[in-house]
Amino acid sequence: MKIFLDTEFTELTSRGELISIALVDETERIFYAEIIDYSTEKLTNWHQENVISNLFLEPGKETIGRSTLYKGNKKEFVIELKTWLNEYLESECRIIADVYMYDWVFFADLFGGALHLPRMLNFIPIDFASILYSQQIDPNINRNLISQSLNLMDSNSYISKLNQHNALYDCLLLKKNFEKIVQKIY
Repeated sequence: MKIFLDTEFTELTSRGELISIALVDETERIFYAEIIDYSTEKLTNWHQENVISNLFLEPGKETIGRSTLYKGNKKEFVIELKTWLNEYLESECRIIADVYMYDWVFFADLFGGALHLPRMLNFIPIDFASILYSQQIDPNINRNLISQSLNLMDSNSYISKLNQHNALYDCLLLKKNFEKIVQKIY
């Protein structure tokens, strides 16, 4: 099972902290969380305008269809994430992220590092930017241009409210772009 991953975080260093995280599997089963106990002093004006303004959850857990949405502290968030991942106990899952260096490290750290991941998760992630580069596509391309647009218009859903730099939006866009590029390769 492919599971697409995107995160938003406070800074591009090992001292960065998660602000939000999204995981979307091949069937569009979703886990999305906004973490509340990160250090706000690390936030820049860019974070305020592009990330914080795109957060939308109320505190607590909500299940909508096959989607799990959670807003709360990091400790409880990790429990919710592990519960969501338990659906895949009998599967081998591969994480795919875009420019994955920070996403992967922050994600693996939730479990104590890549060697302590839940058993269904392969410890080797796949980087979408490297796939683009291998196909002679500039890995710095605006991701909205690959699939032309991400149709998120779902009339009865929170999804229609999403924008770029929201982890869930970016994760759904990653999934769509990955499928389009892989379809061209094979």
